[in-house]
Amino acid sequence: MVRHPVERIESHYMHGVHEGWCPSNFSSTLQISEIIDTSLYWRNINAYVIFSF
Repeated sequence: MVRHPVERIESHYMHGVHEGWCPSNFSSTLQISEIIDTSLYWRNINAYVIFSF
């Protein structure tokens, strides 16, 4: 089970703003690759799919 990627990005953004490491402007936040990369579930899942056959 994985979380909806957009909801996860929004949550990560809100956490970053609260902790002070993320700009308060959401558009600027999308320039931070970590915010997007952590929602690319296929990168992690793909490792298991390839080896499961």
